[in-house]
Amino acid sequence: HVLLALLDGSGHRLVGKIGFGESIDKIIESFKFPVVGAAGPVADAVLKRSDIFVTGPRDRLYEGTRFRQIASEPVFGLFPLVAGGAVVGCLYFDRREPKSFDQAAMSALGALRDQLCRTLARSRAGSILTTAVPGR
Repeated sequence: HVLLALLDGSGHRLVGKIGFGESIDKIIESFKFPVVGAAGPVADAVLKRSDIFVTGPRDRLYEGTRFRQIASEPVFGLFPLVAGGAVVGCLYFDRREPKSFDQAAMSALGALRDQLCRTLARSRAGSILTTAVPGR
């Protein structure tokens, strides 16, 4: 799966918008995670502007979180999207097999994130650019 998620108008919640992959509509519908005052991979990606990458079932960093109930694949990542100097969303991706994310796949995901950031920064839609984490 690959999914674009943006912060809501308050900047307090990350919400899935569009994506692709098997059963993506169900994931998009469920992809609503608090950011401010929360713990877990979404808050880490957005508040710390950190790339998150969980490499497989042995990586138990976020085990037991609500996020893992929604994003159940053993390998996943969240790349923050920065536009106009503020985090406005994340690119989420997952796979079942760790070997699926070789250097070429990670480079392609990084290029997609960079393109999304450029597109969001150029966007004239004020609702996108004004949606940022408060105080960030």
